[in-house]
Amino acid sequence: MTGQHLLVMAYYMILFDRIEDAIMVFSRLESCSDVEAVELKATVQYSYLTAFLDFFRSNDQQEPTFPVARRVVASYITHPQPRWRQRFMRIQEFLEEYDAFEEQSLRQQQDMEMIDATMEGDQLNRDDAASTRGSQIKLEASVSEGAVVLLSQCLGQCELAFYPIDVELMFSTEPFNTFSDSAASASSILLVEPRQHLSVDLNATATDAGMAKTVVQIPDQLNGVQMMVRVREIPASRTVKSVAPPTNVIVPYFNSSLKVAQCGVLQVLRGGLPVRSCYVKVYAKVSTGDGRTKTEFYKDGYTDLLGKFDYVGTNGDLISNVEKFSILISHEKFGAKVEQADPPVLATAIGDFSNKDEHELLLY
Repeated sequence: MTGQHLLVMAYYMILFDRIEDAIMVFSRLESCSDVEAVELKATVQYSYLTAFLDFFRSNDQQEPTFPVARRVVASYITHPQPRWRQRFMRIQEFLEEYDAFEEQSLRQQQDMEMIDATMEGDQLNRDDAASTRGSQIKLEASVSEGAVVLLSQCLGQCELAFYPIDVELMFSTEPFNTFSDSAASASSILLVEPRQHLSVDLNATATDAGMAKTVVQIPDQLNGVQMMVRVREIPASRTVKSVAPPTNVIVPYFNSSLKVAQCGVLQVLRGGLPVRSCYVKVYAKVSTGDGRTKTEFYKDGYTDLLGKFDYVGTNGDLISNVEKFSILISHEKFGAKVEQADPPVLATAIGDFSNKDEHELLLY
């Protein structure tokens, strides 16, 4: 197979969204050293694919900088042929937008450090106020990246149980209720044996609202697992007498470090930077016209280079009957997240929210 064949094959792999295959084919071309390959590597077509594929080769980096794409664009941004000049300008526009996200992320980190410093001075005042509040039995749980955060009052111990789950399967079964508090409390996961138990000694020092905060790190072997976490108090550890029933809380842990902004087109961020290739699955609660609603699969796909996905635009007229969306965003490394959203006011059936950024970069 000649170098020309490899270049054309890589191009068509990109058109069919087979990026990994395109990188593999293009790597074969890069390793060629014959006369034809050397001449081919001097063409604008080869340089363009080199820059385009750098966005995907850099995806595994914590903070990708796209050095190859930047170097190639700097050489071709003033190309004399208007069509090719526009293509490289599109890549330059993407790099500028990505850099803007990076600068915003850095500013947010600096702002957070300033906020933390000012909060330290108010801690004593909050502790004094909390000491005057009631002494009821309380146990609340939430999850963050790699940890379960427990807020307790008048309790000494609790037990954590971890139940691995298939998030996409549970979401598809009941898109609007699966991970709600009411559904979780009666979840069928309690009928199976948990993967692991943890006994936790709760912190006794009260902070905000009279609640003591205890942070429990997820066990290393479960840190990358999507699961439900059951938090159950140990009644014998109560520090006050109470006839209240034992507290039992179930919360989903999606191992998620994703932030989602949505308004017709959602955008997935991690650490302030866009995340591409997140799987997105959308269900819609649709009015049937007789005062009832039903849940229907709406669409699915993957986020583009800037972490964007158009979850509204379709070719049919279903959008006119949609009352609410339920959206699953899932990434194999960064976890999952479920969001619900109302349909945008200006949504139509002809793709007003259609997002073609990734394919427009090719301008074929």
